[in-house]
Amino acid sequence: MIKETANYLLSKVPDSFRGWTREALEDYVLFHAEQGTLKVATQDDKVVAVLIGWRQKGAEPQPWAWQASDPEGDHWYWHQFAADSAVFAMAVAATFFHSRPEAAILPAIGYRNGKLTTYRKGSLPIYRVASKIV
Repeated sequence: MIKETANYLLSKVPDSFRGWTREALEDYVLFHAEQGTLKVATQDDKVVAVLIGWRQKGAEPQPWAWQASDPEGDHWYWHQFAADSAVFAMAVAATFFHSRPEAAILPAIGYRNGKLTTYRKGSLPIYRVASKIV
């Protein structure tokens, strides 16, 4: 499923991985799968949504350097989110929140449309974003 997830990310958010080799992208997917910071929704063995995020200290994005989620972190950083529909977005978000409930509770940050966005504690920003995906 690593290759399929990498293909999906390249098709949905290609700008996020500009300059990356295919091997680096697959390593990124594998790293987050192993860390529990990646969730993938599938339908009929086809990837239909991907969500990647982790816990970190502070409300400023940190340069990405293969860091694991920080159990002492006070913010959640949403790094990648893509879905074929709002239903799939909600499904992958629900799966993520079930396995990582702190993601729904902590204040969150993430880049949306090229701008850093800060979400207040408990706002469940992923659901707001999901409702806009068509």
